[in-house]
Amino acid sequence: MEQCELEKLHLSGQIQSFGAFLRIDQSTNLVTHVSKNISQFCDVPFEDVLGKSIRELPWFPLGALSDLPDVLGSRLLDIKNNRAGEPLYFRVIRADNAINVEIELQERSASTSRYSHQDAISYRSLQGDWTEQDYFNYLTTVINQYLPFNRVMLYRFEKSWIGEVVAEASKDNRTLYQGLKFPASDIPAIARRLYFLNPSRIIPSTNSEAVDIVSLEESVPDLTYSDLRSVSPVHIEYLSNMQVQASLSIPVIVSGELWGLIACHHPTSLKVDVTQRNETERLVTSFSSSLGAFIAGERLKWLRIAEADISRLSLALTEAYADDDARLDIVAESIKTMFRCKGVAVFQDERVEFCGLSSWREYLDLLKYAVDKHLLGNVTDITDIREYIAQPPANFPIRGALVIRQSFERSGITIMILRQPEVITNNWAGNPDKSLLKEGDNGLIKPRSSFKKWSETSGDESAPWSKLDVLMAKKIRAVILGLRHPTLR
Repeated sequence: MEQCELEKLHLSGQIQSFGAFLRIDQSTNLVTHVSKNISQFCDVPFEDVLGKSIRELPWFPLGALSDLPDVLGSRLLDIKNNRAGEPLYFRVIRADNAINVEIELQERSASTSRYSHQDAISYRSLQGDWTEQDYFNYLTTVINQYLPFNRVMLYRFEKSWIGEVVAEASKDNRTLYQGLKFPASDIPAIARRLYFLNPSRIIPSTNSEAVDIVSLEESVPDLTYSDLRSVSPVHIEYLSNMQVQASLSIPVIVSGELWGLIACHHPTSLKVDVTQRNETERLVTSFSSSLGAFIAGERLKWLRIAEADISRLSLALTEAYADDDARLDIVAESIKTMFRCKGVAVFQDERVEFCGLSSWREYLDLLKYAVDKHLLGNVTDITDIREYIAQPPANFPIRGALVIRQSFERSGITIMILRQPEVITNNWAGNPDKSLLKEGDNGLIKPRSSFKKWSETSGDESAPWSKLDVLMAKKIRAVILGLRHPTLR
């Protein structure tokens, strides 16, 4: 993973050849950087552009600069004709103390009216009884109908940035990757940051030669905010190993966080027009809002159920403590029912109550010692409690533990919600073990050559605790803190 982060993707000093690049100093309006291929778009050699004021460039759309919001990363699109009468797209992007200008020729592709139709059927047809998977499938289907790419996938990030293809649509109706996971190193943090900051990433051809950017002071421009930024050789090899020559990636941002990506792949070179890309970006943004609303609605439903469970627990505990005889068994039984787990242990002073598999009772002292020695948080979720036990018995049957601590005082309650090991199968797109891969001439690990399904089965841990499990544990702790029994204050 560390090697994957070594590439400074935004400092490559090159762009892809389907466009031209200018960088303008924000204070002087001078062109400080220009790509060597500018003559292919504006019929002027790069030597005649570098160091010039943009007011000396008759083909430059000055109005776009005055309309550009003063917000980092903001962008505007303007169209002007070149000398041959061909329409040129000028994309101006607010960067750090500079303006990035990117120029592309117009492509003759899908019309706006076709997009508008797709947009209408996409969002007027959303059903109130849809599941999360329905949203996923519909988005990939709509984009697959609209864009010329052969394959469209929805890629969701999981814990620790492992990714999974949760929906897939293709022109040939074949699914290759749905349900498969990808290791976090496939999209390292530096790449995820660039996805988050830019509305899309287009690679029309992995076979195209990158174009150098020249500068006034031999400085490398920061291409953080750029659609033309050149492609990492590692990523080119990665796509080639997937038999992909063209790709389009669009971030899915939910609640201000990078939730996932739309990934479009094509086996041959393919250039998609700027307007079509922008329209697809807008569609994904609308989807992100709809998905965010759906997730919020599902969370609200869960909260209503959780609040009812918490209210019942609070009432039971209040009644149990009314006679100054704290009933820890009530706590254990109630929480076991709420979590549908194999066991719950409740400790206070020298007292312990356990509800669950009788064979687990003999390990309670060992669990309590491990928790007291190693865990510092008020609520901690663990998938393998053996990591905190110096010499766990060979037949130790417990794995998962969701630990709730009222306080760190001896009189405080400690609750352990326990799980047994489960057989968990992860299906990967190729073997994710980086130690099996070779190192390239650039010192970076070469991408794996196969993306065929590779299954990894483990039965040594419990199923992971969800965010909602942890939230419920925090609510239980709040209930216990609110009790008024003398020993629980």
